[in-house]
Amino acid sequence: MTIRALAPLFVGDFEHYRDILVLPDDPRPAIPVRELITTDGLAWLLEHYRRFQPGDDRRALVSQWSRTYFVKLIVPTVAANMVLGHELPVALDKLEVILGDDGLRAQWQDELDGMCKRILHLRHAFADTLAPVGDFRFIARQRGMFSFLGISLEQVARLRTEHGIYLLDSSRVNVAGLNDRVLPRVADAINDVLQ
Repeated sequence: MTIRALAPLFVGDFEHYRDILVLPDDPRPAIPVRELITTDGLAWLLEHYRRFQPGDDRRALVSQWSRTYFVKLIVPTVAANMVLGHELPVALDKLEVILGDDGLRAQWQDELDGMCKRILHLRHAFADTLAPVGDFRFIARQRGMFSFLGISLEQVARLRTEHGIYLLDSSRVNVAGLNDRVLPRVADAINDVLQ
């Protein structure tokens, strides 16, 4: 059951966060996090989760599972706190986890696929938007969340100071942090510093 007060915060690219946090009256069975972090609870969890993940490395399984579940809490919790002024009960003794039949693997895979498609779209759109500025087709061919623009430290500094566009001194840019709305402004700024 979605928390109505939080639902308006999660639209567009953030819609998948809408159902991450639920109220205690959600009918699905939940397990207190305190129980999951005991020796027996962790053993049970890993055995349950291992059916849907390759390999037997316990540390890797714990890492995968915690990333799948706990990292999902960060965005809605911070949004509720900062935007709405609500402090959500996320202490281990107040938090419960709802495990799907597959350990939420299907939902995680859908989110991962959506994010990969979004980043791939952004890479192509970024390269296309930069086409008038220079040959940046390599951005579309690369994979992952980041890309190096191959511009000088001086040009990076100008992007920061003159245009408010932040990237590492190495010209490493967070492609996943872009969106279709800001791409033209970023391309114009890069064009300006390249001239």
